[in-house]
Amino acid sequence: AEELKLVYIDAVGLLQEEVNAKTRLGSEAQQAIQKGELVPDEVTLQILKKAMLKHADKNRFLLGGFPKSVQQANKFEQDIATVAFVMALGEERTADVAEVVSYYSPIGKVRSVSMAGAAPELVYESMKAYFKCRFMYLMGPPGMPVPKVAHNLEEKYGYHSIDVMALLKAFAESDQRDADAVKQALAKGKPVDASLACPLVLSEVYRGQAMGVSNFVICDFPQSLKQVEFLQHMVPCTSKPLLLDFTRADSEDLAALGFTGGDAIMRTDAYFL
Repeated sequence: AEELKLVYIDAVGLLQEEVNAKTRLGSEAQQAIQKGELVPDEVTLQILKKAMLKHADKNRFLLGGFPKSVQQANKFEQDIATVAFVMALGEERTADVAEVVSYYSPIGKVRSVSMAGAAPELVYESMKAYFKCRFMYLMGPPGMPVPKVAHNLEEKYGYHSIDVMALLKAFAESDQRDADAVKQALAKGKPVDASLACPLVLSEVYRGQAMGVSNFVICDFPQSLKQVEFLQHMVPCTSKPLLLDFTRADSEDLAALGFTGGDAIMRTDAYFL
């Protein structure tokens, strides 16, 4: 969880902690357990919500041992947050887990991981793949309205757009220590050093992740191989480059005519199909 910038919450462990601490919620849970009853969903959800609020700044959670039923899942989504997906480990499942899997499968929110004869390391790698960010690197010749295209992708496909040139220009005009180095690189049309450009991009990625975003379209990036190596070392991800293939002269002419990126949008649409 730490590697993937997730907050892991063990629902069963949290419940036991509340019982051991003899809190109000713990006492209600203990009473149900002593009667041989299930812990009320309201109690479980309050415990989860309290734990999640402690990490509201990250807003990316991996809930272990939850939900136990479709009813519990529905109450969670109504009262706390939307479920991104359910991860089902192994082939053998209890009736309750099978019910939850059957409920979320038709809407594409189940990720199954086989554990048959697999080493723990391989199981972990299979699980990790589902939590990776997806980066689209959107590039084009000078004059191409790359940010406009990215904005349309954001609206149509739910990608979060990051305008790298805007970030670099803002940094270059700041009073930060390395602002002059960035300004000189931009003035000369040279790639900005990865150690300067990538932390700016990372900050935007982390900000997006805190809002529950996993898919990003990053404009005018990378400018060098070192930049992409830096970013992908820091953030587990899958990535695709997309080059808008207008010539420089064509893109400048289109921009002068008030081009809004419609043709490029059609091309990027085809990229997603």
